[in-house]
Amino acid sequence: MLPPDLNGEPMTDSSFYLEKAEQALRLARDSTDPILIKSLTEMAEEYIARAESGARGKDPKDDE
Repeated sequence: MLPPDLNGEPMTDSSFYLEKAEQALRLARDSTDPILIKSLTEMAEEYIARAESGARGKDPKDDE
């Protein structure tokens, strides 16, 4: 079961991953470490791909 969103409602898979992507991008924006920025940006891209795939009912790992 996914954690609740800020309104206390259960999150969908895609909203969970999009929230995590936003967090990673926020951390990347606030960082001065180029390696950390790259890692966080890549992590955000993966979360976005998972959100988009989940919305279509597809596992993003199937594309690998």
